[in-house]
Amino acid sequence: MKSFIDLENRTWKFSINMGMVKIIKSRLGIDILYVGGDEKKSIFEIISDPVNFIDILFLLCEEQAEKLGVSDLDFAKAIDGTIYEDASFKFQEELVDFFPERQKKLLAKLLEQMKKVKQATMTEIEAKMDEQILKIETSLKEITPADSIS
Repeated sequence: MKSFIDLENRTWKFSINMGMVKIIKSRLGIDILYVGGDEKKSIFEIISDPVNFIDILFLLCEEQAEKLGVSDLDFAKAIDGTIYEDASFKFQEELVDFFPERQKKLLAKLLEQMKKVKQATMTEIEAKMDEQILKIETSLKEITPADSIS
């Protein structure tokens, strides 16, 4: 069982079991056990869409939400980018833990590789942004007061 804390300081606990797999598939049409291999989108691709992921996460926490009187929209409003990322990682870990040992090792390896790719991508984006900022700063330094009048 994994958990995360939302912006309202509520702790949400969730676990993945066959009952939740069935509920998510019947209500959202998403097979969270599908990890890839053909043209169908894998769960890892699906959860990269924030709307899909929040819908999945809400279903995993729905019983708690009902007890607290929290609607799916209120649930979503209490999740910002940082919480989204945290809940996403915890969901992925919980999903890996769901599988039998042999598959678990393969999925854990895949998950680790995905994290590395994401980090490398973010590093690359940051470097490109730094380049653009430097270009802008250089351009601004080259502008003289006389240039800005004309």
